[in-house]
Amino acid sequence: MKRSQKRMRALRTFFIGIAAIVALNLLAQYFVIRIDLTEDKRYSIAPQTQALLKELEGPVFIQVYLHGDDLPADFRRLRRSIEELLEEFRVYGGSNIQYRFIDPQSVEPAEARDSLIQYLAAHGVLPTNVFVREEGKRVEKLLFPGAIVSYGNKYTSLSLLQGDQRATLARPQEIINHSIENMEYEFASAIYQLTLKKKKKIAYIYGHRELTPPEVDDLNQSLSRFFQIYGIRLQEVSLDTLDALIIAKPQTAFSEEEKYLIDQYVMKGGRVLFFLDAVEVREDSINTPQGAVSLAYDHQLIDLLFRYGIRYNYELIEDLNCGVLGLIIGQMAGKPQMEFLPWRYYPIFYNFFPHPVTKNLNAILGRYVCTLDTVKAEGVKKVPLIASSPKTKVLDIPFVIHYNEARLDPDPDLFNDGARTVAYLLEGRFRSLYQNRILPSDPRAKTFIAESQKPTRMFVCADGDLIRNEVNWQKKQVLPLGYDRNTGITFDNKRFVVNLLHYMLDDKQLILARNKEVRLRYLNKDRVQEERTFWQAFNLYMPLLLTLMLGITYHLARYWRFGRQPKA
Repeated sequence: MKRSQKRMRALRTFFIGIAAIVALNLLAQYFVIRIDLTEDKRYSIAPQTQALLKELEGPVFIQVYLHGDDLPADFRRLRRSIEELLEEFRVYGGSNIQYRFIDPQSVEPAEARDSLIQYLAAHGVLPTNVFVREEGKRVEKLLFPGAIVSYGNKYTSLSLLQGDQRATLARPQEIINHSIENMEYEFASAIYQLTLKKKKKIAYIYGHRELTPPEVDDLNQSLSRFFQIYGIRLQEVSLDTLDALIIAKPQTAFSEEEKYLIDQYVMKGGRVLFFLDAVEVREDSINTPQGAVSLAYDHQLIDLLFRYGIRYNYELIEDLNCGVLGLIIGQMAGKPQMEFLPWRYYPIFYNFFPHPVTKNLNAILGRYVCTLDTVKAEGVKKVPLIASSPKTKVLDIPFVIHYNEARLDPDPDLFNDGARTVAYLLEGRFRSLYQNRILPSDPRAKTFIAESQKPTRMFVCADGDLIRNEVNWQKKQVLPLGYDRNTGITFDNKRFVVNLLHYMLDDKQLILARNKEVRLRYLNKDRVQEERTFWQAFNLYMPLLLTLMLGITYHLARYWRFGRQPKA
């Protein structure tokens, strides 16, 4: 073949390649193909989130206040992850997703900056202090890891830094990683809330000395973003229009007629959340000489739950992983003196079973918690969600609880009862407690349902206080749910209940967005220190060596193809 023919073929191949590239670019404008090759799928969003974004009927504006050239390295990673997520949102939401990053500290003049900071605080975007090293000095920086999402004339704020923010200094990588894992859920939740057209109905049952409205006020403020919240008495309204019932720490007995109404509500497919104490402890008596006697509650719901597959045990757990209790022990200069000691009857739950409801949760605070077991109930799946730590001791009632216990050092060898389950999710078809107990002559016989008409869900928790927020009755001030005023730590009780209700009411668009897991790839610090020089030299000289080898190979290939003289 002549040299000119080879050149013509090479040119033809070149122009065909150019034409193919142009054609692919034109097609890419109409067909979006995205492939996430990462092991943990960190650049993918859930199909339910994609559907939520595609169904937007108007623009969603997102203002992120984590920005600036001097962000610490971990926060730069968080900001980059947020931008990548919002860009992915834009792929599916198109022009209906609009966002921008703002650095509040760079706003000029100072009056405008102060005004913006006050605006952010009023909308729930609070600053966070972080310490970084600059030129060998420890410098404090004020960051605003939050965002405001608006849709039409509605808006909501969200925190971009998940977990106990005070722990950021101790383990910043874990906190940032946890925040990245939750980011899709947080933004999808905000968009879902703002675009929700019809809210499902949830009702608290009253009439048995349950938790009062102020004691569940903080939880209700969060739930009201997604649901309509009511308070009812069982025999005064129809339950058929309600999507879920909450029974929150009743202290007096339910009548058989009331239990029958709950039972038939379940048989019709209704969802019920039971937050029940089996043991009563009068905390105002524990610092008296007599102490507080632990006794069984008589709310008459134990047999109902036994029928559904859960057995309450009349016992309390002590856990070495616990909160603190503060009591007034005297006066000094007219001011009360407080003593704060570990209180092993306040277990801190961090032992979660794998489930979308518990994924990425921080610890939950409990108070005077008993234990649960499962019993046979055909057609019902029992899913454990929360357990105590392995360092648990179980105490059968009755017994006396006295504050002096906290002053004694516990014997770890006695806390050997292992992790005990305190919360279950039940799923399936339930059988009525009143099966074979309704006579044909009973007026209820015509409408009685013996087995669930369709699969449904139920939640049972052995701690009635898990959803109770503290209340300052003198100042009429409601504290956040999960906030421990003795330590200043906010536990994840509220997030757990919100997640639980989303799952129980089939809000899969939100709950499946929690399944993302971003793994940290830690370096071996000892190897980094020992092999630093080698890898620095490798990264510096290896690219040069590879370039040189490619150049030599290319030159030899051209010589072999074109430079040799043909034989005579």
